[in-house]
Amino acid sequence: MAALPRRYCRLFNDKTTDEMNDRTYIADLTTDELQALIRVTVAEALQLQPRWVSGMEGLMEIFGCSESTAKRIKKSGTIRRAIHQQGRTFVTNATLALELYGSKTGKHINP
Repeated sequence: MAALPRRYCRLFNDKTTDEMNDRTYIADLTTDELQALIRVTVAEALQLQPRWVSGMEGLMEIFGCSESTAKRIKKSGTIRRAIHQQGRTFVTNATLALELYGSKTGKHINP
């Protein structure tokens, strides 16, 4: 019987790793324990999904800058891996763009 990862178990004050495992019934959890488990699960799921923005307006929104600065960032190639372009239309993975821009310039922008 596999135990739950420690990050789940430390949320539950009265459950230990041995008591809380894959076979623990939802009915055996308290309301607080269930809410904490749902919060952690949803937060992890949201972190896995990339946020996509479209066009130059999307880049301006991500970086909080003017159109000319957004064009300069795109043209520089710093965030090339985050951009998917078909003709004149492009979409940008916002999470990856911020990560690439931060690693290249040393500036970290919070979305």
